Amino acid sequence: MPQYYRIAVATPLRRTFVYLPPDQADLPKDPVGCRVQVPFGYQKLVGIVVAVEDSQPEDVNPEKLKKIDDDLKKPLKHIRTSSNELDF
Repeated sequence: MPQYYRIAVATPLRRTFVYLPPDQADLPKDPVGCRVQVPFGYQKLVGIVVAVEDSQPEDVNPEKLKKIDDDLKKPLKHIRTSSNELDF
């Protein structure tokens, strides 16, 4: 069963974006708080994993899902938060 990663990226859009894990999933068991590189339009951005979901989110078109490009291997400390605390 694939997992779905909610990623926060620095954009004017005040929401998170859903991505699939990379092919060579080398993310930690609990990747929340890890920095990742993701495709975003015609560029690649660095984002932070804010949640992992086991079921496909309803607000996502599965045909448009992209994979995380890279795990930057440097988890940020003290970034763990609940989705209720996020202002999206």
